[in-house]
Amino acid sequence: MDIHRKVTLKVTNQPISAVLKQLFAGTDNTWKLSGRQIVIGRSVAAAAATPRKITRITGVVRDQNNDPLIGVTIRIKARPNIGTATDINGKYLLDVYPDEVLEFSYVGYKSQDVSVAGQEIVDVVMLQNDAILDAVEVVGYGVQKKISVIGSQQTIATKELKVPVANLTQGLAGRVSGLVSVQRTSEPGFDDANIYIRGISTLTASMSAPLTLVDGVPRSFSNVDPEDIESFSILKDASATAVYGVRGANGVIIINTKSGLKGRPKFSVRYTEGLTKPTKITDFADGATYMEMSNEASLTRGGGKLYSQEIIDKTRRGEDPYLYPDVDWMKQILRNFSRNRSANVNVQGGSDKAVYYIGLAYYDENGMYKDTKLADYNSNTFYRRYNVTSNLTLNPFRTTEIKLGIQGYLANANYPASSQASIFESAYFTPPTYIAPLYPDGKLGAFSGGDINPVAQLGATGYANQWRSQVYSNLRITQQIYKGLSVSGMFSFDTYNYTSNRFTKTPNTYHATGRDANGNLSLTLGDGKVITLPIQQVLNLTLSTAINTTVVDPTVPATIEYELHGEHAAEALVGIAEAEGVEIVLDRKQQRITVTFPTGFDDGYMIAMAYDMQEHTVLRPVFFTKATSDRIEIRTAEELVQFAENVNAGTGAQRMTAVLMNDIDMTKIASWIPIGNGSFVATASESKVEGAAFEGTFDGQGHALLNCKMTGALTSDNQVYGLFGILKGATVRNLVLGAESGDTGSFTVSGNGTTSTGVIAGACVDSKIEKCTSYLPMVCEGNNSANKLMTMGLVGFVYGAGTSEDTVSQLTDLTNYGALKADPGAANANGFTSTQVGGIAGFSNTSRTSTFANRFLRCINHGDMTVSTGRASGIVAAANTFTHIVECENYGDMMNTYAGSKGGRLGNITCILGTQSIINGCTNHGDVVTTNSQSHAGGLLCLSNATDCEIINSANYGNVISDLTTYRGTLVANINSLGKMDNNIAGGGIGSYNGGDYEMVAINEMNFMDYIGKIKAGNEERVTNTKYGGEVSTAKGIRTADDLVALAAAVNSGKPLGEWQNENGEICLLTDIDMSEVAEWTPIGKATFVIANNKLTVSGTPFAGHFNGQGYRIRNLKMVAANSEEGATYGLFGTLAPGAVIENFSFDTGCSFTVASTAGSSNGVVAGLVYDATVRDITSSAPMLFQGAAGNVRITMALIGTAFAETANVTIDNVNNNGTITAENRDNNTNGGATGYHIAGIAGFTTNDGASQQKVIISDCINYGDITSATGRTAGIVAAANRYTQLANCVNHGKQLNTCPKNDAGRLGNIACNMGAGSSMIGCSNYGDLTSTTGSRCGGITSAAGDATFENCANYGTILTDSPYRGVFWGYNNAVAQWTDCTAGGKVGTYNANAPVFDSYADAEQANYLGKQGANQSTLTNIAYQIGNSGGGSAGGNAELRILFIGNSFTKDAVEHLPGILKAMGIDKVKMTHMYYGGRTVPEYNNGFATVNDYRCYECNPGAAGWTESMNKTIKEVAASEQWDVVTIQEHTGKVNAWKWTSAEKEALQGLIDNVKSTQTGAMPKFYYILSQAYADPALVSYSQQTVIVNNFASSQTDMYAAIVAQGQKVMSEVA
Repeated sequence: MDIHRKVTLKVTNQPISAVLKQLFAGTDNTWKLSGRQIVIGRSVAAAAATPRKITRITGVVRDQNNDPLIGVTIRIKARPNIGTATDINGKYLLDVYPDEVLEFSYVGYKSQDVSVAGQEIVDVVMLQNDAILDAVEVVGYGVQKKISVIGSQQTIATKELKVPVANLTQGLAGRVSGLVSVQRTSEPGFDDANIYIRGISTLTASMSAPLTLVDGVPRSFSNVDPEDIESFSILKDASATAVYGVRGANGVIIINTKSGLKGRPKFSVRYTEGLTKPTKITDFADGATYMEMSNEASLTRGGGKLYSQEIIDKTRRGEDPYLYPDVDWMKQILRNFSRNRSANVNVQGGSDKAVYYIGLAYYDENGMYKDTKLADYNSNTFYRRYNVTSNLTLNPFRTTEIKLGIQGYLANANYPASSQASIFESAYFTPPTYIAPLYPDGKLGAFSGGDINPVAQLGATGYANQWRSQVYSNLRITQQIYKGLSVSGMFSFDTYNYTSNRFTKTPNTYHATGRDANGNLSLTLGDGKVITLPIQQVLNLTLSTAINTTVVDPTVPATIEYELHGEHAAEALVGIAEAEGVEIVLDRKQQRITVTFPTGFDDGYMIAMAYDMQEHTVLRPVFFTKATSDRIEIRTAEELVQFAENVNAGTGAQRMTAVLMNDIDMTKIASWIPIGNGSFVATASESKVEGAAFEGTFDGQGHALLNCKMTGALTSDNQVYGLFGILKGATVRNLVLGAESGDTGSFTVSGNGTTSTGVIAGACVDSKIEKCTSYLPMVCEGNNSANKLMTMGLVGFVYGAGTSEDTVSQLTDLTNYGALKADPGAANANGFTSTQVGGIAGFSNTSRTSTFANRFLRCINHGDMTVSTGRASGIVAAANTFTHIVECENYGDMMNTYAGSKGGRLGNITCILGTQSIINGCTNHGDVVTTNSQSHAGGLLCLSNATDCEIINSANYGNVISDLTTYRGTLVANINSLGKMDNNIAGGGIGSYNGGDYEMVAINEMNFMDYIGKIKAGNEERVTNTKYGGEVSTAKGIRTADDLVALAAAVNSGKPLGEWQNENGEICLLTDIDMSEVAEWTPIGKATFVIANNKLTVSGTPFAGHFNGQGYRIRNLKMVAANSEEGATYGLFGTLAPGAVIENFSFDTGCSFTVASTAGSSNGVVAGLVYDATVRDITSSAPMLFQGAAGNVRITMALIGTAFAETANVTIDNVNNNGTITAENRDNNTNGGATGYHIAGIAGFTTNDGASQQKVIISDCINYGDITSATGRTAGIVAAANRYTQLANCVNHGKQLNTCPKNDAGRLGNIACNMGAGSSMIGCSNYGDLTSTTGSRCGGITSAAGDATFENCANYGTILTDSPYRGVFWGYNNAVAQWTDCTAGGKVGTYNANAPVFDSYADAEQANYLGKQGANQSTLTNIAYQIGNSGGGSAGGNAELRILFIGNSFTKDAVEHLPGILKAMGIDKVKMTHMYYGGRTVPEYNNGFATVNDYRCYECNPGAAGWTESMNKTIKEVAASEQWDVVTIQEHTGKVNAWKWTSAEKEALQGLIDNVKSTQTGAMPKFYYILSQAYADPALVSYSQQTVIVNNFASSQTDMYAAIVAQGQKVMSEVA
């Protein structure tokens, strides 16, 4: 049996049997009439037909007298929708699972749960529910059991009284048979209902009311709180008269309030809300009908027509509701519903002697009148009541009971001054065409001298306010005389107070008489004065899409938002009047229309309609057409507006490619709605997009939107505004907004919540914005909501939640010229929930699940900022998480007047740098000025706030003006948490605002570190390599890639170079130079050369100046030498002329060098040809790739292609290669001689003039680059040291693998391939392996030694080739070379198809390891054979003396040969380590003690003959690795800080010593301070070093030595 089956029947005058037959038709149920009972069961056939699930049970249900019970309900407890009922014999049948529980229930009996437990017969005995039978009724003379009451009376359960009404009399309607409740008003506070029991007994209404007793005392119960009632009984018949006499003739209502209960206090809280609406409102004729009926009535009486047909028609059409009104006055004055609410808190408890009850209650209700808001006083209707009830029962003796009760209430009510009767009378009797209720600006309508209209009566004639209070009290004493007999006495006292104040006024009223030529409304005042009001629309309907809408993707539904406007908008109804070719779903709650397009869609339309229920109708058609392409070409402002509407409607345009075909004038667009006008929920963690967003590509093609005025007044949370509202996975590029001059465009926003606003886009989500420029001034008028985030910039909020670098947000090459003004409004804070503005963006953040960074690349702000917000910046106000700001520049000045008590957080690149966020290669030229003495300000950044954030390779040249000296800095105001802050330039100035009279601090090279910002303890070691910027902003030099390109052009055309030369004639890099935008590089000093018969001829314009990189980097320079001209030179520099100097810079890993020449040429990363010039202190990490093909001519590739000495030595010093070297053999050139391809790490070909003794000196150069080649001449240092080449202290670590395609063709060496006449090699070492797969001649030092001299050289690499011409020193030599004090380490053997077989010789034949000799034998003197030794020596644990050197290249030069010296002396118990970085000073060593790991760590273990090198170690790691005996610290004597022994220098040296000591556990090492000066001739060094030499060394080496010793002793005497 399905007990939940619902059946609806409509029958009239049918017997019950016919009804039951219809009811159970088609079911398996049976029914039977038994007296007045209906027994329902299942047919035996149906039961038998039901398949057994598990088991079928049967049973009989009886009562306590063993009589069967008919109609007992039996349900399966776990499946309450399955059950049955007992039949006429009390039997039942049911299919169940064996473990289920059955629930038996029957009226008047206790319900039972019985477990089946596998039984097939379950009989049950039901027990009567005595609680129901023992219930009591309150009667006039006490209480009786309900079962024994004879008179007609009724008790109402108190829970039925707890309904949301103000007056308890209203809650009785329909709850008691024979009781009538008549409510004559709904005015709050006056809405008592008249109560009648069994009709009206007399003609006098007051004598027909029943007697009401509250706690035994006749009282009104209107204001009793239902929660305080214990019992509510009604006596209806003569039994009431028997007790109460004639006063009970109309019935008696007996109410007892709650008393206490014995036990612990019990608290109860109840809160309810309810709605009230009119039961019935009279329907009135509309205006047109009223006028027609009036005309008919007048004609019937013999009069004329009162209204013309024209007026009737205009009224019916709703043409002008002010001149032709049509008013439903009831709807004008009454709400659709009103609200009420109540709350009650009570507590009861007690003991054997006393119990108590205390209750507090609150009720408030708004009336049905509308709140017109016509006056500045409160005429709204409301009623508020406060109740208190307190009952105490005492039992001082066993037979004595004392009850004390106090109840009361306080009520406040407010009403219009006009009475309810007059307002309703006016509403009933005022014709609908009489007058308009209100005119624009709230002016009231009425005829001169006529009645005030009902709306004015309600809201403009004053108000009345009333206070009422009443206190009830009663005392009852009951004394028991003996069991069953007691006597009671009662005393009561009640008081009531009432106060009413009424304030009235007569308002001005107006009557519309017509309109002027412009459609403005003319009103006549009561005194005849005429005023004019602008026209106001009654009803309008706007749609978010254009009338002609293009559908790009018909498979995606379009969404159209609609909005109603005008006076009648609130009452208007929106519907779809007609639709064809499309399917429509209307959502009135969301005010949204969803349009679905059928398969095969081409076109269709819909008509939306708004109707205000007063004959005003607005129709809005939309015509849909399928797009013919996924590309939209936009030529006009109107087409751009339509594109925005299509995107916002979701027609598919959001995923299209839109292209501007020309500049567009936006002057006629008065109100711009963004493209992608959805919602963006911006939070500090996960943000999300809701609604319309642009997801396609928008290409401006370099065109401009001119005179574009965007004004956004955002009224709620999550709104966006800009040209685009939301970009989601989109691309916007090549767009210009505004113009440099003559443009009237602007961008102005204000907010009232969390909003995202930007000239280009409000929110950029996983999108790219590229190469866009804006000239529009930006104005943020503030946020009206406190603790709300409001962002503004070219982009408001930049968000990334992508899963790769390509799917996060990227802003590239954006430029802003617009001035920026901002006021925070109520969002006046400096944290996340504040107003944040930036020249490029307001806020950047990523999701907590994304580890890929948003990227700001090469963005520039020129706009000045006049702001009073707590966060403002030239680039982005906050880089919250995973944001990389790279190579961005700010030129805008900031004046910040933020007045918050905690001050602002200001930085001209960004204010906040958070998790995994980076500032890299950025520059600020703008000033930051703050008037708030608590504001933090930094030139680049305000706050570094994460242990993994970085500020690197960046510079500040702007001034920072703030009175807060603690948190201001040229770089960062507050270095709170930090990962790394390295290689930055601190320029600009620091000063105090001082009321506008700036006081600047004197900053110089000695104290500039004191002003870079506050460094929180623990971060000191993370701030490294900070350089002084000084007055760099006016210095001459190279700042940009454009400068470097211009320099090359000037040199190559022979023009003067004065615009780049400083006062010393040097051309200096002033910062890192990013060359990524330079597509094709032309060398500085473009020339060609010819070497014939050892004579050099140069043609062209070689570079002859002094180029000083000052430690900066060349970045992302892609050089391709595709020379087809014989003798061409190529590199950063083409050719260096005699006397030229280039020094002190590096190439980063983003650079690359490719040689694809088709003619003989010389190519070098640094320079193609160095002619009597100097190259020093340069490091390259650029990979080199050789793809040349010129036949049997020489092409060179290295850091320096060719070096030639004629009238002066060529100096190549401390030039190092870290880049890999790859040499392809594209034309099968297998020449290993002079006309082969020369590939090397440092130099390709070096030689001198045949008549000269000048040398090419290559010193202290290192190659780390592995070489993979297929050409004939490749080497780690120099491919061919042809003539008069001196190699000193050079080291090769690179491994070489050669596959020259011809057997025995290659000539390979790991230092040099050949050594020519007059050449020498001193102190050079090879650690790299050399492998030839095709039998090339290979030597660990050189392939052919010639007659050169070799001193203190060493090989520790493994040499493998199948050629017999192989050795650890040379491959084959047939000349008399001199080898002295050299170490033969490493191994040599055959390649053997990559299964090496190593050579092995007896001691007497050890010279065979060195290489194959011809008829002419080399001279070997003091050769140390350490075959098999890779150069590492024994472990440090065998050392008896341990020395740690900390210093730059001067220390390196000094200790370079110590391993060989110690080895030659037989000393093998010394462990030495040198931590080396060129040009580094003691403060830099100390600052980076535990964090900087870019040192080259040279180690020499006991017994080793040379140094081995490793990377990525800090001084702290190395210091802690051993118990050192001696530590030397070397200062850079070329720097003035080595000689001006300031407190900062002293603290740095003492700090470094203390840091090293902190790593030692035993006896402390001895510390030595070393100064060294390599150049006695001032002309050989830079200007700053010249000053040092002149000021300290006089003119002789003796003076120099004495000065250095004296300074060293002075220093060490002052440190511990």
